[in-house]
Amino acid sequence: MSLRQRLLLAVTAALFLSFAAGTWLTAWQAAHLVRAEVAAALDTGQRSFAAAPAEALVRFVAGFDGSRHVMAELSVAGRVIARSRPAAVSVPSPAWFARLAAPGLAPVDLPVAGGALRLVPLPASETGERWSEARRLIGLLAFSSALSALLCALTTAWSLRPLAPLGAAIERLGQGHGALLAERGPPEIARLASAFNRMQSALASAAGENRRLSAQLDRLAEEERAELARDLHDEAGPLLFAITAWATAARMQAEAGDTDAAGASLRSLDTAAAALQQAVRDLLRRLRDSAPVTTDLRPSLEELVEFWRGIRPDTRFSLHVDASAEVAAEPAKAALLRVAQEGVSNAIRHGNPSLVEIALQHHAGGLALRVADDGAGGPAAGEGFGLTGMEERLHSLGGTLSICRDGGWTLTAWAPAA
Repeated sequence: MSLRQRLLLAVTAALFLSFAAGTWLTAWQAAHLVRAEVAAALDTGQRSFAAAPAEALVRFVAGFDGSRHVMAELSVAGRVIARSRPAAVSVPSPAWFARLAAPGLAPVDLPVAGGALRLVPLPASETGERWSEARRLIGLLAFSSALSALLCALTTAWSLRPLAPLGAAIERLGQGHGALLAERGPPEIARLASAFNRMQSALASAAGENRRLSAQLDRLAEEERAELARDLHDEAGPLLFAITAWATAARMQAEAGDTDAAGASLRSLDTAAAALQQAVRDLLRRLRDSAPVTTDLRPSLEELVEFWRGIRPDTRFSLHVDASAEVAAEPAKAALLRVAQEGVSNAIRHGNPSLVEIALQHHAGGLALRVADDGAGGPAAGEGFGLTGMEERLHSLGGTLSICRDGGWTLTAWAPAA
């Protein structure tokens, strides 16, 4: 049931109860008047009987002919010998009104010689007269109730009309099409419209924030994928190269019949494979755990040099790390370590150098890394995913990267220390 129907039903019920109460009150007043009239007529008849001579009782009964309120009846020895003729009822009343308005007076029996004189109350004429008065009042009550119901229906429809735009706006909002409402009309409706506008503005702001956060999440996911690609390239690439190199060396040594050297190469290959497994486990642990990873530059660079010395024993490596480099921020140290790994890997894989120099020191409020070799270089040196990864790492920190070829490749990277 709609709100309008409920309001109309409540108003109709209230008006019906008012109409019923007014009708009952009208009938109660009519009953009071009818009783008073009929009782007065009975009382007059009794006083007249007391003054009437005994031999004139028949004429006394005839004196009630045409009476509207009382009928007289004379009985002697149980037989009616005289009865008055009451006046005809000119205006009959409905049965329901007669039941409500009839006073319910009992006949009055007056003793006479050998019998009794009965005075019977006749309320029908008086009830009809009261009905002719009451029906006008009841009709007025019915007309007033109907008029009030009509006015209430029109008022309800007019009062609820401002809710229609609000309902339509809520439906449009549910479909994703918002629009502000005019804050006018009765104070209650204006407050609802104002609250709806505030809610819609808040929802629009939240939707915009959600879109911004969604874009940010997409950007973070892209950055995470790029970071994962860089880590895989920087950590797994050199180890895969070492595995390939040791496998090739072991095959060539076995073909040449040098079993001792082939065995040593296979052991080195096994070591490189174990290092690759450990690197993958470390990478997975970093992906699963949220704890930050600390970077110790000097030990990490020393391990890097020892790793490549094992693969290229004929290449000399020079390492210099400024003692103050360890106090730099973790992002700068981690980025420069990855750049050093990629720089040395490129020098060994593409340049066939006899010397690789690595230097890390404080410079211009940051850390400066230099990786130089005297190899042949080549068009592939420093290109591909490695160069892209180095540039992305440093640019995300506000650092710089430069690579130049002058009798070998020289890589220079800088990252802010803070």
